[in-house]
Order: sequence, then C-alpha cells, then structure tokens
Amino acid sequence: GSYGVESAARRYFNTSASSLRLAQSATLAAVIRSPGRYSPINAPDEVVARRDLVLEKMREQGFITGEEERAARGEALEVAQPSDVPAVAPYFVEYVKQQLIEALGADAVFEGGLRVYTTLDPVLQASAERAGASILGRRGDPEYALMSIDYTTGHIVAMIGGRDFKTNQFNLAVQGKRQPGSAFKPFVLARALEEGVKPDQMFDASPYSVKVKDEIWNVRNYENQFAAGAMTLRAATNWSVNCVYARLMMQVGAEDVVDAARRMGIVSEIDPDPAIALGGLSKGVSPMEMASAFGTIANGGIHTPPVGIQRVTDGDGTVVYEPRGAPIKALDKSVALAESLMLHDVVESGTGTAARIPGVWAAGKTGTTQSYRDAWFVGYAESLVTSVWVGYREGQVDMVNVHGIKVTGGSFPAQLWRSYMQTAIVHQRSPVTPGASPSSEAVPTGTVQVSICPDSMLLANKRCLAPVSIHLDSGLVPSSVCGRH
Repeated sequence: GSYGVESAARRYFNTSASSLRLAQSATLAAVIRSPGRYSPINAPDEVVARRDLVLEKMREQGFITGEEERAARGEALEVAQPSDVPAVAPYFVEYVKQQLIEALGADAVFEGGLRVYTTLDPVLQASAERAGASILGRRGDPEYALMSIDYTTGHIVAMIGGRDFKTNQFNLAVQGKRQPGSAFKPFVLARALEEGVKPDQMFDASPYSVKVKDEIWNVRNYENQFAAGAMTLRAATNWSVNCVYARLMMQVGAEDVVDAARRMGIVSEIDPDPAIALGGLSKGVSPMEMASAFGTIANGGIHTPPVGIQRVTDGDGTVVYEPRGAPIKALDKSVALAESLMLHDVVESGTGTAARIPGVWAAGKTGTTQSYRDAWFVGYAESLVTSVWVGYREGQVDMVNVHGIKVTGGSFPAQLWRSYMQTAIVHQRSPVTPGASPSSEAVPTGTVQVSICPDSMLLANKRCLAPVSIHLDSGLVPSSVCGRH
C-alpha cells in the first residue's frame, strides 16, 4: 500500500504530490478514511462519491470556489495501474520503499542508483505464502496477514499484507488496525506481574459487572466455554477467561496497562479504558505491532523495534542509510520469564494447542473478537515471533461459517502460524556451513570440518553465540543440530 501522500500520488496518479490536480488531491483525501473501502482501484464508485464530499467540504470552508468544485467533480477517475509489481514479497517491498522515502526523500529513491539490503528471508517468505494459501486458499475465504520478526534483532524476515497485491495494495500487516481480542491480555498480564500478582493467585471467574465512568461494564466469558467459580491467573490465561482479566484490569489500572503496552512495542493510540483488557480498542492494532510487542516478552523484556532495512549504499558502495533501532528494557527479565511460561501453557494445553509443534518450545496467545470478526494468534519459538491475523479486508464481517466452522484465534490463525513456523524453525536450525577455506595448519586426513555449539556440543545453528569450527572423524560428527539457542 501507499504510506504517505508522495507515495500515494505516484502509485495512483503517476505524479508527485506537488503536481496533483485538485480532483486527484481530493481523491487521496477520500482514501484516508478507509483505504480498503475507498480503494481507487477496487471501489471507484465509492471513492468518487467520497471525493465529491471532500470537494463539497472544501468549498464550504472556503478553500476552493464553487467553479473549482464543479470542475473537479467533472473529472473522471483515472488511476495508474501497477506497472512493476515485485515478484517476491510485494507488500514488503512497498513497505521498504516507503521507509526509504521517509528517510532519504522521494527524489533519491525514485531517481535510482541505490542498493538496498533488506532483512527479508526469501525461504521464510515463501514458507509463509505457502502456509496461507494451503489453509485459507478457497474462493471467498477471509484474508490473512502475517508478520514474522527475529526478536533478537528486530529484523522482519517475512511479511504477508494480503492475498493479492495486484488487486489491493493496502498492507494489512502494517497498515491494518484491527481489534486484537484476547491477544491483548498479555499486556494486562505483564503489568499485573510487575505489580507482584502471582500466577497462582486465585480470582473470581463468575460474570462481572462494574461501573466504569458513567456506564456499567458487563463481562462474560466469550472465546471458550471453560469456566469455574474461581481459578488461578495461570488457568485464566490458559483458557482466556474474560471475567478474570476484567477483574485484573480493575486491580492494576487501565493507564498502567497502556504504559506497559507502549513500552513493549504498541505504537497505535490506545485509550485507557478498562475494555482494552479484552481487546476493546478504539482504533485497533496492526500485526506488526503485535509481533514486535510479543517479541519483547520472548526477548527477556528487551524491546527491539522492527526494521526491514539493514543498510543502503549509493553507486560507489558508500553507506547512505543504516537504521539502528536501539534496544530498550521494557520489562524486568523475571516478569518476561514468568509471562513466557504462562503463554507456553496456552500452546501446550490451552486455547492455542493448534499451534503446538512437537519437540519445539513455543508460547503464544489467541484472540477472537465479538461475532468472530477478527481472529489472531501471536506466538514465538526459537528466535522468531510471528503474528497471524484472519478477517475480512473490507471491515467487520462475521466469520461464523468458514470451512464449516466459526473462526477463532485457536483455529485458522494458530494453524497457519504452526504451518509457517515448522518450516521456519528447521531453516533457522540449519547448520552453519563454513565458507572459508581451512587455515594453513595441516588438516587431519579422514576428518570433516564442522561448526559445534560449545553449550550443547551439537552442530551449531545460526543463533549459537560462539560456535567452534573443528575437524572431527566422520563417525564422531553429531547427527543433531543445537536446539538450545
């Protein structure tokens, strides 16, 4: 999608923002309200109607004359078709393009001559696309978005912003702001653990009503049928029990929960309303934000901002841009560890069991909104954190009969996450292949040069901190790859 006026002007009208005509400028203003609903490509009648409303308001407020309004209304909508849709990861490529425009300016980007080194892993991107197509590839299926980040570096390794970039360039993974449902509960949990609430502390789990401002907040358990008169916070997290989390929110305070979410990586506007405990946000959050914030838990409380660009050089090889997101301590390590163990239970025996991968330690959280309109699974394993959102691009459409089931976070989102992460983990664990030739020292005959992790004494993978390159007899070479890092 187009992230700024300059990018949108070039995308839809093949011109710079400064050269837009009045009708074109009003069209872009019309798109802002809902890029999916008012897409100039997919919904030309709707965007023209809203463009004309923009022109009317401009005339009423004295920005244009009546004659200028009539002339602009009379212009037909002529939109430039995408001329160079990238063959690989088009949503990611468009995202990177916008980052470059913001950092270096449109002239530098569109004049060419730059060499851009990105964080995308083509193997993981292909894996994500296959997973999505295999699980939600039928005609009429809801859309899905996926964001996968190496939480130790913030590097975006895979991104799916929609099913078909050619028909809709709005990036659901970055620009899409949707209600997170119970996937927002980990932010309440983080703040509660910071305040000393224990995982095994008992809470009333019965239906809950409390006065909030001038209204009564009525809470019931929604995502599943598991309920009891009282239960521990650990069990309430495992089974996503709304009534416990509503009480927990009233105990820790909405403003402190908002603060925790911001520290962890949520950048969208969040009103300090108790309803956010159950994912009732005024504007929603993006899959990128959710992956980034869950990565903070996975990374022992250290938040590293997501980034898609490693560096940019000019024609001479000189580095002209190298984004560096400084890691910050968002949570105490003990809090992050306690929360990780609770989210691990969600995958092992709670609402997220569909995401479980045999032999892999994973943690995550499901999220389902009212009437099954948005469904999420956000989780992490190894060094990757991945968020998956499923829903309809055009807005709040009930998903009560997709492949014969009601769509919850524990269904298609968790399945898609598992399908992608299985391949991703194998890829990440692949042994390091020494690229350099042996040193001048004599190499023992009948041996094989391998890279060994000194902690596990198995074949090193890409995350092992100090692998040792040694020569071993072929019969002594470990058959397994390190799974500790």
